[in-house]
Amino acid sequence: VWGNGALGFTFEPDHHADTSPAAYGANVRAYAKAMKAVDPSIQIGVELTPFAGAGPPGQPLPDWNDPVLAAAGDAVDFADIHFYDNGGDDSALFATPRYIPQLMSAIRGEVGSRVQIVVGETNSAGLDPGVQSHTTPDALYAPDDILTWLEQGASLVNWFDTRHSAFPDQTGSPDDPNGLGYATWGLLADGPDACVTNTAGQQACEEPLNTPYPGYYGYGMATRLATPGAKLVSTTGATSPIVTHAAVQPNGRLVVLVENEDPTNAHDVRLAFDGYHPRSIGLAFTYGPNGQKVTVQPTDTIHLPPY
Repeated sequence: VWGNGALGFTFEPDHHADTSPAAYGANVRAYAKAMKAVDPSIQIGVELTPFAGAGPPGQPLPDWNDPVLAAAGDAVDFADIHFYDNGGDDSALFATPRYIPQLMSAIRGEVGSRVQIVVGETNSAGLDPGVQSHTTPDALYAPDDILTWLEQGASLVNWFDTRHSAFPDQTGSPDDPNGLGYATWGLLADGPDACVTNTAGQQACEEPLNTPYPGYYGYGMATRLATPGAKLVSTTGATSPIVTHAAVQPNGRLVVLVENEDPTNAHDVRLAFDGYHPRSIGLAFTYGPNGQKVTVQPTDTIHLPPY
């Protein structure tokens, strides 16, 4: 796929004699024909880059998508893209989902209305996971990222990943203020045998196996909205640093996600409803900085501490 060297860098080796996007598209067509000869209902996808003329500022990549799609033609049933933040401080991270509508529009313009779009990988960091990947900002970023893609019409969003080996981080640096000395893409810890030597020359090891990181709880918050049969609905009125998403469940229950991305100030939020008449405000499921669980309590107000 597009990390095979055709764009000037290689992180997914490809031993075909021709590694061009056109050759990849032609191989997809031949592969799809063979697969559908066995099972006509099978769905075949192609890997596209998420940099189709839109998105966060950065160095644009050479065109991979158009040659792939031109060669593969109607053999494509879905397009798979991988979406990561380009790095930066927390405020830059939190701004990243605002680019998703623009990206989705560009990708939809390339693949047309018939082809499904799936987000096969997403996380708060791309090539170099830092402290955000296992601290509270990840818990705030994950549901905003996931739900925004679904709101824009993605058929599927996969967080990368469940567990992952550790990456070295400089202990005590701005990238690692809690002094763990490592970073990871995982939602759950890979265990104490997952160790790295950090930049201070010290061994840093992950938490006990399957210990949840904050992103795990943020991902769980997204699943309270994105349940089978739920309908995501629009929210208005919220401005930075308040982020909102909402969904109506099949039983008619409205679920609202409200985030405070302000690191220092608390905010109070009042809900108003257009075309929906709640019988009562029910349970609040709350996750806060460095929490080890989601708390549940009855509420009739929404008070959001920092982060």
